[in-house]
Amino acid sequence: MPKGEALFSTDVTPEGKINAVQGLFVGYVHHKKNTYLQTDLVFHPENVGAGVFDSHGHLVGIVSFQLGDDLTFVLPMDYIFSGNTAFAEDLVGKKAENPKFLEQRNKALTQADALTPPIRFDSVLYEQNYSHTALIGTLTFLEKQDTPVHSQPIRYMLYSIDAEQKKRELANKTFAAQEIIWDHSQNQQQALNDRLTNTFGGTFVKKHFEPYVYGELHYRLPFTSFCKKIRPTEVHSLAIILADGRKSGEIGFADLINICAGVEGDEGDVLARKWGFDAEDKKERATNKNKKVKSKNKKQQVKKKQRKR
Repeated sequence: MPKGEALFSTDVTPEGKINAVQGLFVGYVHHKKNTYLQTDLVFHPENVGAGVFDSHGHLVGIVSFQLGDDLTFVLPMDYIFSGNTAFAEDLVGKKAENPKFLEQRNKALTQADALTPPIRFDSVLYEQNYSHTALIGTLTFLEKQDTPVHSQPIRYMLYSIDAEQKKRELANKTFAAQEIIWDHSQNQQQALNDRLTNTFGGTFVKKHFEPYVYGELHYRLPFTSFCKKIRPTEVHSLAIILADGRKSGEIGFADLINICAGVEGDEGDVLARKWGFDAEDKKERATNKNKKVKSKNKKQQVKKKQRKR
């Protein structure tokens, strides 16, 4: 099937209305050892299993999965009627392999990985870790070139949740300037542009990636800002909110009481140094050390007074 060929199907809305939909064949992609037809057909999510037809009325495949609007992947009919995975062999008999499709099918067998969903403007991805002195992590997102959000106030909200699902707010603040670092480079942007183009095609990239700036926002949330409020019987949730309203989603912690103890965190310490938070980390460690020394001295003084009595 040539790229750009028109494809047709029907979409049923949640209200039961049936609409005709039209799109284009973008190219072949490989996902978990199968080859799929990538299309820009737009469906409601409930329409997995719908038939897709070419301009001659031939059934070319069935809708298998989506990775957001205008990224719909269709399982070719070749998998249903021919080859070792002929699902309908018992019903219609096994048909001969399509030589033109066989190359794509064999190529897919060597690629077991799943397709990685592409980043879009409305998505904020996150990775969370912790050092000996702070929660640290990365938000990955796209921002508009004329209104960058990484340089605007970025807020975080930390909640605790008890056994009865009651929420308690522990922190609702804005990150200080030294607690966030924006990481962007043209090489990084071009590399992702090329990868997305190779996987999803130039049309998708021009619409959903090229108009934006791609980057990573590293953050550091010191334990001193919330750990005294932690209770061992609760779980905790962190959300980070950008200036335009986009959120990280709920970042959950089941053992924040142990994280706050600062016993572990070697991996996070490495990341803190890599991202440039080592100065803040050292300052925090020195402060904690001084507090421990003062606390120890105070206890010793109390014991001396008790002995004199």
